[in-house]
Amino acid sequence: LPHTTPLCKEGYCVCLGAFPFLQHFSFNLPLTSSPDVDECRRSPRPCAGGRCENSVGSFSCRCRAGYQADPSGAECHGMFRMRPSPPWNPLSKRCAKTPPPCANGRCYNTPGSFSCSCPSGYQLDPNQCLDIDECSTGTPCGPQGRCFNTEGSFRCQCNRGYRTEGTGSSCVGEC
Repeated sequence: LPHTTPLCKEGYCVCLGAFPFLQHFSFNLPLTSSPDVDECRRSPRPCAGGRCENSVGSFSCRCRAGYQADPSGAECHGMFRMRPSPPWNPLSKRCAKTPPPCANGRCYNTPGSFSCSCPSGYQLDPNQCLDIDECSTGTPCGPQGRCFNTEGSFRCQCNRGYRTEGTGSSCVGEC
């Protein structure tokens, strides 16, 4: 019989023109058994970040340290809690991309990905640091001043008879 693609449902496979068989067992009966497909030789190869292990009717991924299988078990994805041991280099090189991620902040390579940290006056959104508009979140200069947002901060312009205090973030009476 010519090789046909099996239809599988609930652990049973049916080859068109043949008989049903369990997906996880192989039969060596002449003319009616289907050869096992080595899923690990497919292109693109499954189990990125790990090693593919073929089994009859299926495959599994053995993930490297610092990676774990996704819910389907078909790929390995980086975890941020574990550090792989040498000689494998766990860190991605995503921070070196052009343009770099984490605009206005610092980029840190992590196993399989990256993370951003933002300086004071900025907030993460989601892979870049955006300026916080302090003037829109209240009256940081108080009732005797006018707030002007600046990149990463703000400044106060005080009413006549008032001056900025210390860091320039509030207005106090000159007397």
